Amino acid sequence: QLMSLSEPHQLLLNAFWAKQCFEDSELRKVYRTIVNSYGLDRSVEPEDFVATINEALDCLSFEIKKAKNNEEILWGIVNTKKDKVMESGTPFSPLQLKLVKFLLEYLQERSITEAESKRLFAEAHTFLDRKFTLGDIQASFQLLEQDGWVIINSNGTIELSPRSHLELRPYLTAD
Repeated sequence: QLMSLSEPHQLLLNAFWAKQCFEDSELRKVYRTIVNSYGLDRSVEPEDFVATINEALDCLSFEIKKAKNNEEILWGIVNTKKDKVMESGTPFSPLQLKLVKFLLEYLQERSITEAESKRLFAEAHTFLDRKFTLGDIQASFQLLEQDGWVIINSNGTIELSPRSHLELRPYLTAD
């Protein structure tokens, strides 16, 4: 089905593969450029254009999604299937994945300061049967930041990244 996508649809899909996440205004600018370059119908909204791409992506278990992060609207390409293939693509061990899930769930509703991470450690330590040290949690936050799942701001607050809001929300609420 991917082969049936028109060239303009393929261009937008390639932009998502390259960048993975767009702010709404940025996506709309890229979309307008494609519409103008190919002389497409300007009354077609980006959501409808993306729906066509999503139909083609369904066979690969990917989808372009739109989500709200605070007041910001974000678009991203995400995996839609929790399976062995997806899980095998992670650098985390099964035990580390428990910690990562705990950390990301904790951050889902709030951002925290580095000082608050000590309180988080106490909660994680209890939740995970005391299998992790404070260093493990700090190292996990660093890995999560490197992989683009969390943002550690210059003021020391830690929050979920746009990528997490788009891709992980369904999995964080599962299980």
